[in-house]
Amino acid sequence: MRKVVHKATFGDSDAAVFCSKFSHDDRYLATGYGDGLTRIYNLATGKLSYTLQSFDSEDGQLPVTCLQWRPVSAAMKTQNVLVTAQADGTIKHWHATSGKCLHKSCEDPENHLYAIDFTQDGTLLAAAGRDRHVRIYDETTKSLAFQMKEKGKLIGHGNRIFCVKFNKGD
Repeated sequence: MRKVVHKATFGDSDAAVFCSKFSHDDRYLATGYGDGLTRIYNLATGKLSYTLQSFDSEDGQLPVTCLQWRPVSAAMKTQNVLVTAQADGTIKHWHATSGKCLHKSCEDPENHLYAIDFTQDGTLLAAAGRDRHVRIYDETTKSLAFQMKEKGKLIGHGNRIFCVKFNKGD
């Protein structure tokens, strides 16, 4: 008996895919591309639903290197917030279904960001990358709460950081 495997292909771009995440309700797949765009696909139809773009760099399109859907909680009620990070260290908060960039910040344009994660309630965002620092941001104020390594003073990562994850607890 021969087994038939069906493959689904999402996408409409020749640009490299750097990252992807499913939405919390499993309705969408957000994908960050090397052309600087974030494309959000509807999983029921397999079709592109939203494209997030903001080309405000002198270099043109910098890759979206990581992304994360912000959890919806009592503290963070706005739904469909997607946070992206780019190769120039920029973090952008998007209202995914309207395509509007809600907030943009950059601590260090030389720091390529490779990883972001939220606490379970969505109140804190961790970001890390090339400079070997883990930065924790307050989601309410969108400001830096603290940095987990002072350059040269504390023992920490000896190289780039490719993954950050909050302990989800019990």
